[in-house]
Amino acid sequence: MEKLTKMEKVLKKAAIVENVSVRMEISNAKPTRNSIKLKQNQKSESSGDSCDYNGLTYTDGETFNSDDGCNTCRCTDGSVDCTRDVCKDCVNNGITYESEESYASPDGCNRCTCINGQIKCSSKKCKSCKVKGVGSFPSGSIFPGEEKCDTCTCENGKVECKRRKCSNCYYNGKKYKHQETFRYRDDCNRCECLYGYVECTRYNCPDNCNVNGPLIKHGEMFPSTDGIKECWCKDGVVECVEFKCPGMSSCVVNGTVFQSEEAFLSENNDKCMCKYGEVRCMGLRCDGKDGGLDGKG
Repeated sequence: MEKLTKMEKVLKKAAIVENVSVRMEISNAKPTRNSIKLKQNQKSESSGDSCDYNGLTYTDGETFNSDDGCNTCRCTDGSVDCTRDVCKDCVNNGITYESEESYASPDGCNRCTCINGQIKCSSKKCKSCKVKGVGSFPSGSIFPGEEKCDTCTCENGKVECKRRKCSNCYYNGKKYKHQETFRYRDDCNRCECLYGYVECTRYNCPDNCNVNGPLIKHGEMFPSTDGIKECWCKDGVVECVEFKCPGMSSCVVNGTVFQSEEAFLSENNDKCMCKYGEVRCMGLRCDGKDGGLDGKG
């Protein structure tokens, strides 16, 4: 091996040191504008992850509706952030459902869902039920069974029946049979005995009048206690007028006062007139000609 002179060793050592210093300068050099721009571009390509929500993919920054129907969501760097507003409930047939809650539709084959106070139902076509000797019933309908008190329901083509006992009803000390109807105590609404239970209508009826004990019905006419006035009951209120001379008396019809010689139409659309305190009506004949005064009161 050729031996190096002392001078050659010194020169070789200097070259190695210079090479190392050049490498250090390159590694410690500040990045240029071009290098910074490149790094920024690389970061934008790798950031902004998409979001998966209920089987759908949303891009970074995209907004969309929450599945509850009342809140809003946003995709941010791969995470879904939603508002936290309280959704409205739904009320159907007296039953309260929370938002997103679903239930069976009365038709027996569809389902309904409460979405922020609104009820939305599917719209599948339901099958009707055919009952031999009776007829066809749409899905969701209720009809009587073979026995008198049985009740059956059609649910998407299938008939389901429940056996019920025809029990009597007891109301105000009286006995009523199944399906028997009777008047309610206000003498306006009607009640019916069904399977041992009394069900009554709830109409807003005119009030009767209580006059010193006796109950006077709406529209009923009666003399005052002093005998110098004629009174009537109208919507729970007693109204009176003084008796007039013979031939000038007024008429009271269903709580409405008509003066003598005053004409009006009855509830049956007959032409009526108040004559000296009596109501006289003129009915219409089938041939289209007016009939005579029949003296109905």
